[in-house]
Amino acid sequence: MRLTPRERQLIQAILDGAANREIARLFGTSEQTVKNQLVALYEKTGATSRLELAMLVVKGRLDVDGDAKT
Repeated sequence: MRLTPRERQLIQAILDGAANREIARLFGTSEQTVKNQLVALYEKTGATSRLELAMLVVKGRLDVDGDAKT
């Protein structure tokens, strides 16, 4: 599974504790766009929440600098 640069940025923002509003401001998009991107990212990774997404990174199953590890 390949993550796009934007997906990696989104995950990093989540790890940094940013809320959707902050992420939207950082990316120059709307909050709804961030929500849509999160839903797509959850589907792609199998995560069901921000916490689970972060745990995939912490456990080494998802690398924000590269690709998912399986």
